[in-house]
Amino acid sequence: MTGISSCFLMAPAVLLWLAGCADLPQPGDVLNNIKAQQERFAREVQDLTVIQEVEQTGEAGIKGRVTLLRSGNKVRLEASTPAPGAGPSGPEFTAYFLYDGQASWLIAPVTGKKKYGDGERLPYDGRLFWWEADIKLVKVVGAEKIGDREAVVIEIQGERLSFSRLWVDRRSLAQIKALGQDRDGRPIELVFSDFHEVGGFEMPYRTEMKTGGLTSAVIQIESVTINLGLSPDLFDPEKIPVPGPTAEELRKELGLKKSQEPQP
Repeated sequence: MTGISSCFLMAPAVLLWLAGCADLPQPGDVLNNIKAQQERFAREVQDLTVIQEVEQTGEAGIKGRVTLLRSGNKVRLEASTPAPGAGPSGPEFTAYFLYDGQASWLIAPVTGKKKYGDGERLPYDGRLFWWEADIKLVKVVGAEKIGDREAVVIEIQGERLSFSRLWVDRRSLAQIKALGQDRDGRPIELVFSDFHEVGGFEMPYRTEMKTGGLTSAVIQIESVTINLGLSPDLFDPEKIPVPGPTAEELRKELGLKKSQEPQP
């Protein structure tokens, strides 16, 4: 086959590729859609309550229950897991992570109430949608069909982001897949599925986290409710009692010596 004839055979594929690229949304359009979603969310959702099950795979095999409350910029995260050293049927260890609109708090057994320093925020700020982040830059790098969804592949930059590349639904902006790094700099992949509509926004109820190609955690949302009129007391650290058990109670429950107590 001559070089000229092979070029003619390649021409239709190149034209199709160029047509697909021309149909990609522009970064400015994506940013405008993000802003529109943020504004509509602020108008229509005053508060929300999310109940979810979290399972860490591997040798630990830890399962926990997390309840997330949000009202305006206030966030309350209640996490319950088996106490350190206890089996699935043993005592639970419950902790509250709180942002009261001005400062962040940890309220937990043994350690009591701890206020974070000025400027420190919780490691998780309660965002449910990727487009809630403070995104500074968007780069559209391609398009891909995932299942029955037309996805746009984008790279984003902004504050407090754990991922840098996203596959998002072309119409709803729902996240389908994400690539990023964990706190230790290891590459992670997030795969989203089981989509539901919440207040007019499409939300994945299932998130599978993969580290090194293997599933490391699964988050399954049980329910999401919005606009319940959550009481301000729920976000007031003075109104939230320190959950048990105390260090002494935990030691007795687990039959530990003092030197074996879980350390904060």
